Amino acid sequence: MTNGLKELSLVYPGRRHVSAKVRTFVDFTIEYFRRGFSPAAPRADLTAD
Repeated sequence: MTNGLKELSLVYPGRRHVSAKVRTFVDFTIEYFRRGFSPAAPRADLTAD
């Protein structure tokens, strides 16, 4: 997957059944780079008072 001049490769075993944790990480990473590195808005419960 490429994004402008940056490139990222995800390498994992090419098995038929990939663990849920690996699949979730791969899906998250692909979506993150497709959106152009835009992090989600900060959560209200994590902001300092």
